Amino acid sequence: MSAPVFRFRLLSPSRAILESADARLVIVPGLEGDFGVMKGHVPCLSLLRAGLIVVYTADQDQRSNQAARRFFTPGGSAETDGEALTIYVEDSVDIDAMPENYLARAYAALEDHSWDERARRVWVRSALDGLQKTLDVPPYK
Repeated sequence: MSAPVFRFRLLSPSRAILESADARLVIVPGLEGDFGVMKGHVPCLSLLRAGLIVVYTADQDQRSNQAARRFFTPGGSAETDGEALTIYVEDSVDIDAMPENYLARAYAALEDHSWDERARRVWVRSALDGLQKTLDVPPYK
């Protein structure tokens, strides 16, 4: 028997990254650790750290262990009422459609940008390092 679906949206201030998808499970990078959301989840709000949002969709083959969609985000917030999940992010990139030089540009932006919040810079760099390992690409120098 398949898991029930719920509506999932991934939004940034400038665009709808994923306007509406029927999802079975979404793994979210919460501040205190990753957590999963399924239909019927207790209503909650959560801040997100930099990391991966992993979306398992309704039309995905249940026997497959591959996520239908993976998005990297530098942070944001998530809101669910048990029937829908909306994630608000500053920006996001679809891992499967990520430009080849994305990591190099992101690391360069960390080095060249003047950051008011040193902790946030360290946080995002840590997430980029994790993304680099997830993608199994050589370390950025």
